[in-house]
Amino acid sequence: MAGVAVFVVAIVFLVPSERLSQGYDWFQNWRYHKEFLRSTVFGEGSIPLWCRWSFSGKPFLADPETQIFYPGTLLYVLLPASLALPLDVLTHFALAGIGMLLFCRQRGLHPWACLFGAIAYLACGFNLAHTTVGHIFYYAAVAWAPFVFLAVEGWVQTLSPRWIAAGAGALAVQYFAGALQVSWMTMAFGCLYGIGRAVERWWDGRAPAAAGRPGRSGFTLKLAGGLAAIFALGLLLAAAQLMPTLELASLSVREGRGYAYSASPSLPPAQATHMLAPALLKRDVLACEFYGYVGISVLALAGAALGAGMFRRGGAVFLVLGALAALMMLGGATPAFQVFYYTVPGLSLFRDHSREVFILGFCLTGLATAALDRVLVGPARNPRLRLALAGSAVGVCLAAVLMQLSAPSGGGSGPAEVVWLAAAVGSAAAVILQSPQRPWTRWALPGLLLLDLLSAERVVRDRIEIPSRVPDAQEKLASVLRADGSDQGLYRFWFPRGLFMSDQGYSERRSAIEGYENMLLRRYQSYIHGMTGAPVKPDVINILTQSNFTHAPDPFPFKALNVKYAAIPAGGSYKLHVNTDPCGAAFLADRWEVLPEKTILERMRSQEFDPRQVVYLEQPPPDGLSDAAPSADPPGRASVLRNRSNRILVHVEANRPAILVLSEIHYPGWRVRVDGTEQQLLRADYILRAVRVSVGRHEVEFFFSSPSLRWGLLAGGVALGVCAALAFLGRPKGSGQGGPTG
Repeated sequence: MAGVAVFVVAIVFLVPSERLSQGYDWFQNWRYHKEFLRSTVFGEGSIPLWCRWSFSGKPFLADPETQIFYPGTLLYVLLPASLALPLDVLTHFALAGIGMLLFCRQRGLHPWACLFGAIAYLACGFNLAHTTVGHIFYYAAVAWAPFVFLAVEGWVQTLSPRWIAAGAGALAVQYFAGALQVSWMTMAFGCLYGIGRAVERWWDGRAPAAAGRPGRSGFTLKLAGGLAAIFALGLLLAAAQLMPTLELASLSVREGRGYAYSASPSLPPAQATHMLAPALLKRDVLACEFYGYVGISVLALAGAALGAGMFRRGGAVFLVLGALAALMMLGGATPAFQVFYYTVPGLSLFRDHSREVFILGFCLTGLATAALDRVLVGPARNPRLRLALAGSAVGVCLAAVLMQLSAPSGGGSGPAEVVWLAAAVGSAAAVILQSPQRPWTRWALPGLLLLDLLSAERVVRDRIEIPSRVPDAQEKLASVLRADGSDQGLYRFWFPRGLFMSDQGYSERRSAIEGYENMLLRRYQSYIHGMTGAPVKPDVINILTQSNFTHAPDPFPFKALNVKYAAIPAGGSYKLHVNTDPCGAAFLADRWEVLPEKTILERMRSQEFDPRQVVYLEQPPPDGLSDAAPSADPPGRASVLRNRSNRILVHVEANRPAILVLSEIHYPGWRVRVDGTEQQLLRADYILRAVRVSVGRHEVEFFFSSPSLRWGLLAGGVALGVCAALAFLGRPKGSGQGGPTG
């Protein structure tokens, strides 16, 4: 299977004209995360919990897509990204195929049916599309889903506690991979799959004895407890990632969005036709999210399974789960989604439920492998099965070809379309010809399936990929930043995305106002929009609106954020605005006022506001520091001596008691020491960190120590001990029949 994965990746991604690194999200975002992680580990000797290069600072570890805890991230730490990326893809395609093969084997399927299922899963449209656009966290999470289902199947068959440990471990690693929605789908549908398979075995009278209590009641109780343990332990093992992420989510723009947020965007019903004909996928920036083509032979075999009534070995369970996934991915287009929203745990936490196409494809593959197994191990003459195979294959193939030829783009005219049409017809023929007496058809079917999926991906590639290129103005703007070495480069800039790539600040080692973030801090968004007067757009996607900064306001609104450069779009080009009086990375103010949040923003927009003259707080400083009278003499000076990812050291010389303001985002977990003694961290000017200092010289150290991370590590350690104990327990006596890999 590793060889199959190598072949898939080499053909689809590594040909000279279309390299893997051209995926637009990798090109513009995730490679910077990996480079930052690598440079911090080797340059600072620490794991970055915080990053200062985008959005004026943000929690780095709390973003699951940074994959700090994921084992595959070691590739990017130890190797250059140009080498680590293809190795990463190869590894995960191989893992996806191996996991699906083992899952099919555990179900007791014929080896060739297992191979067919493995290829269908590792090269499915959802996996290929997200790999194409550079979603490294998605293809990583996809690779681990079959291992969770494998453990669930193993537990249902044997009730061996080792399967609990294996399932919890696979689920935790999948959560560490960063695609939380894929992990949630795996957990939710994996639990339903286990219940369905248990009901099937209970109905067939094959329920094993449990805990000394033979019969169905004992089996039911123990099975339910084991399923709950798999997913509960999996969540606890991943708590070191999940708890900081939940903390960040609660403070982000995603919090409290409600039904409309969760229901949109979802898969438009008209777009579902691409499941039959790839050319019907409309060009859309979000097309990669709902591209789920699984192959003509998979659809034909799944249809044959339904036509022949093959509801054993998980067939009925896959049918029900596939129907649920189809309803979920249509989102608000069906009334059923409202029921799901209020009854399914965790569903309301996510948006873009078109991604449930991933589970639909998994279920279709499960049905197809069941049908293929029946063909390969069943009697040579089975009229009902033969009729179902022929009818389903001809019907699906004919519908797909006609729809492809009628596509608005003139489907069938390009080389990729021609290859796909040939593969579709050939796959349908191979399905019909499958027989134990024709061994050559066993080779033809998986080969044609692979050709079908790869050519279909080529057909839709231009529909799901945004061309990757550096904006024309970027190099000129970057040279301005590089030439200015004042203040150790601690000033910030705001360059619109049309002029500068998002997260380019990572590469320039300069902090940016904008960037790319899945969970933009709600206070930060309110601050930016409040300072510019621009309305908050309803789209919560992480990128601050371009209308925020289309001209140079007077006075300059971001003094407190130490913004020095801003590029303002002008007639197809830009005008560079330079703030000649930035506050600096750290500054002192000896006057303060305690005000409500909204009042603070209003005061900061005033022309008279100068953050070095007065600081707006939401609670009074400790030790009875009183408001000082205005003075022409400065209160002192502050300079940043060392600025690391998790630690900032500031030297202060205060002429009188004052508030030290650090031009960095306030966030739970940041703490401060003054001359080695911990002091109360204040929130200043709505979003910044501050601390009270007395007269004299001081060494002030701001450091990040996340309580949510500590609790997550503790929970993970306890869960790891439980899993280790379960892994070493022997098989229970009297266990039922196990699968081939049991």
